[in-house]
Amino acid sequence: MKYLATTISDEEIDLGPAYNVQINRSKEAPADSLTAVFFSQKKHSEYKNLAVYTEKNQLFFSGIVDEQQFEVSESGCFLTIKSRSNTAYLIDNEASPQIYKRPSLDIIFRRHVEPYGFTSVIGDKSIFNVTLEVEKGMSEWDVFEQFCRLCLKEFPIVNPNGVIDVSGRSESDLILFSNKNDGVNYSAVNQKYSRYKLISEITVCAPYAAIYVDKIKAQELINKGISRRKFISMSEDTETSKAISVSTAEQMIYESKKKFNEIIIKCPGAVYAQLGNKCEINDYILGSMKNLQIYEIDYILNHNGEFTLFTLLEG
Repeated sequence: MKYLATTISDEEIDLGPAYNVQINRSKEAPADSLTAVFFSQKKHSEYKNLAVYTEKNQLFFSGIVDEQQFEVSESGCFLTIKSRSNTAYLIDNEASPQIYKRPSLDIIFRRHVEPYGFTSVIGDKSIFNVTLEVEKGMSEWDVFEQFCRLCLKEFPIVNPNGVIDVSGRSESDLILFSNKNDGVNYSAVNQKYSRYKLISEITVCAPYAAIYVDKIKAQELINKGISRRKFISMSEDTETSKAISVSTAEQMIYESKKKFNEIIIKCPGAVYAQLGNKCEINDYILGSMKNLQIYEIDYILNHNGEFTLFTLLEG
C-alpha cells in the first residue's frame, strides 16, 4: 500500500510503508476510518489529507487528518495518523435550518453535499411530494441521509473517489470467494445466525403522549417464534413526521432481517472492493452461498500479518 499525505501548504509527501494499519468501511457509519503507524526518523509537517493506494494504484482510502502524533522514545520514532474519509465534512458541519417543499436529490445534494468537494450523486432524481424540515442542530449528513431514507428508501454509500451512490444497485462486478483458481482466496469463513437481532414489531407513538398511531409487524418472523418489540416516537404531530417514523420503523425491521445471517470471510493481503458489491462463496464444507453483499470491510496490517475482513449480509 502507498500512503500519500498532503501538508497544509499542499505539498504531497510519501510516508513510506506503514507497520500497523486498520481501515474500516461500514454501512453502519457514514465515514470510513483509518489509524496508521509509521516508523520515522524525521520531524513531520502538519498534514491535512491522506490518500491510500493499492499496489495496482486503486484508491483504497481518501480522507482528512483528524489527529497526527509523533513519538520519540527508547523503542524508536513513530508517526501515528488518524483519519476519516471526506464524509467527515458532512458530519462536522451543521446545516442551515429550513423547510423543503417537494425536494429532489439534485437540490439536496447541491445545497448540502456538493459544497464540500463531492463530485456527483447517483440515484433517483425525481421530485418527491413530501415536506422535509431541517431542524437546528442537524448536520449536513443528517439532512442528506434523512432525505435518502424518506424518499429513496436507501442508505447513501460514499465511495473514495467522491461519488455518492443512492441508487440501491450494487456494483456490477460479482466477487467470488473461492480457494479454487477462479476466485478470491480466503483463509477462514465464519457464518453466524443472530436471532436476537430480529425485530418482530415496532409501534409508532405520538409525540409526548401514550397514543399509538401505527404498528408495523413482521408476520413471518412472528411465525418463526421471534418476539422482539420496539417503540419509536414521532418528532411532532404531523403527517410528514408520521411518514418519516413509519419509514424508519420499516427500515429497522428490514435491516434486522439482513443482519440475521452474517458471514465474515478473511482474505490474505489487501483486497480491493466496495460496499454493496455482490458476492458469492464457494466453500468445500459450507457449499455455495449466493445473493450476498459486502456490508463492512476491515483492512488490517499488524504483527499477525496483512489481511482483509469482509462482513457479508444477504442482499
